[in-house]
Amino acid sequence: MQEPYYYEIELLRVIAIPATVIIAMIFIAILLRSKTIKRIRLGKDGVSLESESSKSRTNHYYMTRRIHDLDVELKSKCRRITNDLQTKVIQNLSGFSEMCDISKAALASNLRIPLYGAVDENGFRRKFSKAYIDAYLNSLIEEIKLEYNQYALVNLRTCGTIKMPEYSEIVPYLKPIIKDYWIKKIKEQMIITCEKKISVYEDYLPLFRDLRDSYMMNVVEQCISKNKKYIEELWD
Repeated sequence: MQEPYYYEIELLRVIAIPATVIIAMIFIAILLRSKTIKRIRLGKDGVSLESESSKSRTNHYYMTRRIHDLDVELKSKCRRITNDLQTKVIQNLSGFSEMCDISKAALASNLRIPLYGAVDENGFRRKFSKAYIDAYLNSLIEEIKLEYNQYALVNLRTCGTIKMPEYSEIVPYLKPIIKDYWIKKIKEQMIITCEKKISVYEDYLPLFRDLRDSYMMNVVEQCISKNKKYIEELWD
């Protein structure tokens, strides 16, 4: 014969389980009504609640990844532009007959080192602005001078009969390449990248709007505004 308390425990269990289910349903209904959660999913692993915030985080993740990919792509294109300078430098130094072609090719390769460093550092938006472009160009010329002097010293030791021209003599041939080709081409790619970023942000803005995520809507709108401003500055 079962003890009396056994039946009391069983009765409590019978009452508690439905009560728990009812309370959970009421809680979920409140969350759905308040839009804290978007929908309920029934799967093999049980019940999962999809919230507005989780959907917003997912959108933010993929948006950020696309923006990052654009930055990586831009850096790659900038390095290719820098790589293409070698042929142009050799062509512009063609008037220096005292330098053999091998010497010109080696020099052109060395002169690109500071420009590769500039690509890795980035910060071009500010450096290419109207207020800083001339100072930045002059700083690059000074960095290239260090590479040129080191190369001239090595060249003198290994090929003593070949006299290198003074750096001041070749600057007029280098400056147009850097300003009218290297900087110009990179600015063009930066503008294209900004336009692509604006397109990505415009793709995701309606998604955040549908989710009523005012914070991310504001962030995306600011990003669109900033990239439009960058384009205006780069066109100057």
